[in-house]
Amino acid sequence: MIRSKSELKSILFQEGCKYISANLKNRIIRKFTSEISYEIFRFQSSLRRAEYHSNKNSIYHKVAYILSRRKYNRLGRRLNIEIYDGCFKPGLKIYHSSGIVVHGKAIIGSGCNLHGNNCIGNNGIDDKVPVLGDNVTLGVGAKIIGNVTIANNTTIGANSVVIRSILEEGTIVAGAPARKIG
Repeated sequence: MIRSKSELKSILFQEGCKYISANLKNRIIRKFTSEISYEIFRFQSSLRRAEYHSNKNSIYHKVAYILSRRKYNRLGRRLNIEIYDGCFKPGLKIYHSSGIVVHGKAIIGSGCNLHGNNCIGNNGIDDKVPVLGDNVTLGVGAKIIGNVTIANNTTIGANSVVIRSILEEGTIVAGAPARKIG
């Protein structure tokens, strides 16, 4: 939850450095050529702005929230990303934008990395959702489904399906269903 304008600026700077070079020339080129990393950051920036405005009560912030949410929904449809505001703590990095779906009630820690075609959601039977710790990395095609908890510094291999909690920090899991491999 982003509470202040300075916190919003700090998060946008931190996450922006992951996508866009600090070099002004490179930033201008990425923006002008509409590189995918720039477009993903635009989505993420709108997402963070919506989070900030959702915590304020004035008319200005309510309108700004609606406009930010509209922008990230439009960009999300174009990039094939479905993420709701308030799910991710600071430090999110999306490497490939294809097919990312995150349940609106999921709780994801800071420094999460998504490599594309990921799903973090409920199991379809109940509305219980995953809780991910800090610095969790999901490989391409990795899915986390149901009422599971993922410990900090966990890496989930490509095309893995996690349906059980991973409580040991620093674990590497892979497979369907996912099992510890390192």
